[in-house]
Amino acid sequence: GRREYPQVIFSRYSAERAEHLKIRTDILRQEDGSLSVRKVAAVPAARGHIASLNRWYEELAAQMEGSPMEPNRPTGTTDDSVGFEFIKGEPLDRILDRYLHAGDIQNWEASIREFLDRILALKGQKEFLMTSGFTRVFGQVDSAALQWKDGRIMTTLPVTDIDMIFRNVLREPEGTLQV
Repeated sequence: GRREYPQVIFSRYSAERAEHLKIRTDILRQEDGSLSVRKVAAVPAARGHIASLNRWYEELAAQMEGSPMEPNRPTGTTDDSVGFEFIKGEPLDRILDRYLHAGDIQNWEASIREFLDRILALKGQKEFLMTSGFTRVFGQVDSAALQWKDGRIMTTLPVTDIDMIFRNVLREPEGTLQV
């Protein structure tokens, strides 16, 4: 029979999240062979989170403007899903794992430092304050954990991406980090 497009070729469900954040991420193959990404509310309570992704993109894009980092651009929205570009890049966690397995601690550390330096160079840095929203997600954190070894208080940004973990950061061939 005839294939239906788009085809889901990969799907990841975020079951460990709070109910209002439970989403599914699909990679789709279009009829022309191109790939795209779709984030779908896995439960009705997550529709608000899906609806907010366009706004978060706009705010992150403004914050990252002029830096070698970019948030992934939304391509279309429905009531319960939002599409994104498929980025051809290598996840930072794979790059780090490759260095670690090769015993290349120098490049492993340099890659982590480069990522951190890019985040710390983003405009709008301010002193981190533990908010009720932070505590709701992460629990109460000892204030000593929020300081650098030299005693400086850690900073944050007006808009942050809680999922900006190495697995979700893609290094494109020209060096841009897509988040």
